[in-house]
Amino acid sequence: MRLETQVKQNSHCAVFSRNYSEHLDEAVEISNCNPKQPITFRSSVVWSSAKKAIETHGQRKIYFATVGDFNLVKYEGNLEKVELNPELNPQTAQELIMFDRAANYPIIIPK
Repeated sequence: MRLETQVKQNSHCAVFSRNYSEHLDEAVEISNCNPKQPITFRSSVVWSSAKKAIETHGQRKIYFATVGDFNLVKYEGNLEKVELNPELNPQTAQELIMFDRAANYPIIIPK
């Protein structure tokens, strides 16, 4: 069974990802100052299963391990929105960039 199908059928699903500790630490600092402030992450991987989970079940928990730390989860958050290929939709890409600039927060770009 495909992962996307499993996600659609399981309402208890969550998302796991990896990122560099400096980006995750920066996200924690932003969240500590303003817990309701959404934080934008970019990925080189298409998150189609995560998007399907949100569309099907709503907001999901997301667990992050830092790059190089195997599967040890050190960060937890709420995943509210996934935009696949924002570069194909200039308006969406611009909204994400403007949102971050308006809040005076940088866009966090994983390497």
